[in-house]
Amino acid sequence: MEPDIAATQTSEMRLAARCLYNQRHRVTVNADRLRALCRAVGLENDLSLPQWCHLYALALEFQPDLIVELGRGYGNSTCVFTQAANDLPGCRVISFCLSDDWEKRIWPRVRRLVPDDWAARLEARTEDITRVDFQALTEGAQRVLVFWDAHGIEIADAVLARFMPAIAGRPHVVAMHDVSDARHAAVPQGYKELAFWRGQHQAWEGETARLRIGWIDTAVDQVIPVLDFLARNGLELHSADHDVDMDIVQNEKVLRELEDTYPEGFFATVNHWVYFSLNEASTPYHFPAYGGVPDTGEAVARAEMTTEAVAQAEMTTEATAAPAPGAALFPPTKYTTLGRALCRDLAMYNLFGRPSPLTWLRVLAKTMLGRYRRHCR
Repeated sequence: MEPDIAATQTSEMRLAARCLYNQRHRVTVNADRLRALCRAVGLENDLSLPQWCHLYALALEFQPDLIVELGRGYGNSTCVFTQAANDLPGCRVISFCLSDDWEKRIWPRVRRLVPDDWAARLEARTEDITRVDFQALTEGAQRVLVFWDAHGIEIADAVLARFMPAIAGRPHVVAMHDVSDARHAAVPQGYKELAFWRGQHQAWEGETARLRIGWIDTAVDQVIPVLDFLARNGLELHSADHDVDMDIVQNEKVLRELEDTYPEGFFATVNHWVYFSLNEASTPYHFPAYGGVPDTGEAVARAEMTTEAVAQAEMTTEATAAPAPGAALFPPTKYTTLGRALCRDLAMYNLFGRPSPLTWLRVLAKTMLGRYRRHCR
């Protein structure tokens, strides 16, 4: 006997489960295209085919007119959302990444599989996310889907302090990859004889354990400021895997129907992503001040100060701040403003009181990205 669709009460399903159910037939129709694109990218370790399916269904279900991809890499999710944009009326994708791997390595393979106008819905920018004008970016958009896959505190700073205020007043969903639900994913309970989490780079390299907060198991930095942000706004971080468990796995009829409907390899109940939306909160919203690159107003105000006043203000701020671990090795008051910034980072990023090769790489990366420019006066 076929499952009683009315009994499934899909309108009451949570978003990550509802999209898998409601969009099952549309995903199936486009399965060959999705599978071919996934093979063209060739990095299922980064985003598996079931994850492609789930994010594609999410986009179709939410029906955004703007999809913003923060972190493109080789272009797994870029393909997912561009295909979704082609299947949605009036939808476009704006993708940000510092890497040009998509343009140089992946797009030449993908373009052979898609119609000539397929990429017309995609604007792939090679740009620093922390410098994006999010107000201008989202101007005119009615519904915004954000896929946040660029990691790090500086990115979180830009997203929570500048991007979220820009979309708070309209329907939106923010999805994040690389976060597992320990209630449903096969993740180790113990530390595996490793030190506790000290940041995403050490966790990715296997130097420390992953971060465990409640059901959350991850390596990425932004989870901590995200949880802080959500708590201050009376919100929860939603687990896509928990949605699926509650509304699909525990409903045998629905589970059997999806297993029978989806093509082989497309459907999984654990896909390692989470989401949130300020639409679930009541105003007033609470946003952090932006702590990264000064905005135009701050830059003008600082430009009007004398060089001596700027230096004095920064020295006062540093004198009242708690010293970073290892700061005694690099006393900041002996150096210029730029020197103090470098010494602070050399102290902040190390693990055991001394700069490691990874410390120097992070400082080099900040140098190449121009993060020390404001200290060069």
